[in-house]
Amino acid sequence: MAKDREEVVVKKINPYPIRATFMLDSQHKPMLILKLEPRGCIAEIGERELKVRDSGTINFNLPASDTAISVPVQVVKTYSRMRPPSKVPNPGQSKTQYLIEVHFLSLPNVKKTAIKNFMAKIGQR
Repeated sequence: MAKDREEVVVKKINPYPIRATFMLDSQHKPMLILKLEPRGCIAEIGERELKVRDSGTINFNLPASDTAISVPVQVVKTYSRMRPPSKVPNPGQSKTQYLIEVHFLSLPNVKKTAIKNFMAKIGQR
């Protein structure tokens, strides 16, 4: 007995990192969101340019849903750590990784729900 089902191809999407832009004054700083929560996120930023209490706006799209999020944020923590040699993609790239933790200042409930749905889809608690 042959089955007449069509095979559905499910394409897996890596949830992280999420490409984003931090807008501070008139500068656009590219960053990669490594962890996202309804309260804020932790992101890798190219250089140690931001300080605690810096405020700006983050723009990004949630993977798979393409929900655009643009939200005012404030830097609450900064981190720097050394990358292992195997994690330095280019020989000329810095071995230091700069991370920031930001909190959303006024995230609309619709966007907060979209982030919670994204977290549920990827199994993040």
